[in-house]
Amino acid sequence: MLRLGFLMLSLASVLSASAQNGSFEVVSVKPSAQARNMSHTGFEPNRLFAYGVNLKQLIEWAYDVTDIQLSGGPGWMDSKSFDVEAKADGAHTKNELLRMLQPALADRFKVALHRETKQLPAYVLTASGSRPELHETKGGPTNIQVQAAPVPAGGKGLTLQITGQSVSMQWLAGYLTNSLSRLVVDRTGVQAPFDFKVEVTLDEADVTDKRAALGTALQDAMPKLGLKLDSQRQTVEILVIDHAEEPSPN
Repeated sequence: MLRLGFLMLSLASVLSASAQNGSFEVVSVKPSAQARNMSHTGFEPNRLFAYGVNLKQLIEWAYDVTDIQLSGGPGWMDSKSFDVEAKADGAHTKNELLRMLQPALADRFKVALHRETKQLPAYVLTASGSRPELHETKGGPTNIQVQAAPVPAGGKGLTLQITGQSVSMQWLAGYLTNSLSRLVVDRTGVQAPFDFKVEVTLDEADVTDKRAALGTALQDAMPKLGLKLDSQRQTVEILVIDHAEEPSPN
């Protein structure tokens, strides 16, 4: 009886998501031939495609969560890659297409999940009144690029040039979450996207590996942008993956 109740609840959740967000008419899922760690995604008014992506990424997009907010699931969830093409009836925004992935994942990957709240160490991102390095965006795709810059003659360590284009605070918080391996909560109150370009010079002691250097550089860049990261514990909603199956290709 308990199992039946769980199945009915899961079905009701899927139907509710489908009714609220709409659903794709056709969803194709195949094992990916893309090289590992290589992916390509795109959106059209009635179509979403993602090549070389894993189930964990798909769930993060569908439910608008970060890697830190996911728990459970099978071991292959982040190691096996798939090519996904989904077509909808009529025009939809990017966010609507992503939400429509929820019933598609339940159907094709048999994803069943539930929500819990948990106390996690986090950074809270806030903004000061003066932000001279944040500029009105000139448009273009959202991205952040980090490149090594020449070190002054006789200098030591590593200088990194960090460039942002069409970056919203919410997107920046997600980028920082993945880069720092700690949840970053946006409390800036800033809504408009922005462009920026700053340089950060790291001491030799901070350059232990690429990921550590990137994390240190990003934290050092925040004050230059008029932003601040405060370490706090936050009550966070997480998704617990109860079940998932590898899909049959079509």
